[in-house]
Amino acid sequence: MRVWVDGWQMQCCGDAFATGERVEWMGSDRVDAEFFGQLLPPHEVAAITHAEERHGDGEDSLLHIVGTVTSTQAVFCRYEPSASSPKMLVPAPQSGTMAMRTSTTGSEAELDDGSTFLGYVVDVVPEGS
Repeated sequence: MRVWVDGWQMQCCGDAFATGERVEWMGSDRVDAEFFGQLLPPHEVAAITHAEERHGDGEDSLLHIVGTVTSTQAVFCRYEPSASSPKMLVPAPQSGTMAMRTSTTGSEAELDDGSTFLGYVVDVVPEGS
């Protein structure tokens, strides 16, 4: 499975993880493909199957994700003023950049082009697979 981990949730109350480590998360199989589609190529968007969730409305609706991390990519994007509200910043279309990581902390430095960290795309092999 490929799991989206929001940067802000990781910074708030997430635990660092690394390739080869076991993770245990609550999550959902509902992924905001429309949002990711603005930033990333279609094949990357289609591969995201789950989203880790630390602030869900209720644990009853969340899935238990348990497995081993096989790879992690940090996702960055640039922001621009919204066409409908110039004071509001929105992700610039197709500005998403992915960079491999072997470990995570939830904090990633801004890229040279001004792209800022959004979150991680994490490949997880579920236990029992």
